[in-house]
Amino acid sequence: MVVDGWLDGAMSLNVSASDPEGRPETTVASLPPKLPDEVTLLDVREEHEWVAGHAPDALHVPLGQLPDRQAEVVAAAGSGQLLVTCHLGGRSARATDFLVSSGVNAVNLAGGMQQWAAAGRPLVSETGAAPQVDGACRLSRWPLSPGCQPRATPRRPSRADSRCPGSCRRVHRDR
Repeated sequence: MVVDGWLDGAMSLNVSASDPEGRPETTVASLPPKLPDEVTLLDVREEHEWVAGHAPDALHVPLGQLPDRQAEVVAAAGSGQLLVTCHLGGRSARATDFLVSSGVNAVNLAGGMQQWAAAGRPLVSETGAAPQVDGACRLSRWPLSPGCQPRATPRRPSRADSRCPGSCRRVHRDR
């Protein structure tokens, strides 16, 4: 079950309900237009995903670094709540499980940054290009080249592939 509401007055995520696995979870549609100051958005996507597009004021800690940087995350959240996101919600679910098991008040964002962007929520980019959250092919370690559009059917690149996974097929230089 997905959490649909916010607690009145406290302005923190309502965690009285959870998904079938017992994980506190909410959706982008249930969030207020502006996240309250008591809520810290934690983005656990990889660096190339973050650079292509992320929510303003989010804290970036890739999932693989979370155990080593847990103290930093807890300090950033203070006495508030963590809203954990990734691309679609799988990695953020694992991060939420880890944080909750450590006693941290964390809630998974179902649908992740893909739903965040689809809802028209604000995004920023570190590249100077228009921010995008679907810019990295799931089969490639490279983000799309600036101005390139995702292919309807991505080709499966080899490990050594350095071509853009999108329609432009440009060769990536060392990024």
